[in-house]
Amino acid sequence: MVNSKKQSLPGWFPFALIASGFIAIGAGVRSGFRTAADAPPPPPPPPAPPPLSQAGVLRDWFEGDYRI
Repeated sequence: MVNSKKQSLPGWFPFALIASGFIAIGAGVRSGFRTAADAPPPPPPPPAPPPLSQAGVLRDWFEGDYRI
């Protein structure tokens, strides 16, 4: 037996469809109707510090500075 109620759309479906349309339009307004391809490229990463400045405490110990 097939339930005839399952073959029709639920009563809240038109509301959900209209609400999702408003959400999509609101998101477009908030983004200025730009796409990801229109966004400016991200800034380049900062340059890596030289290896000796990364050594930190070990470099100080090798130079004779044993403070902690």
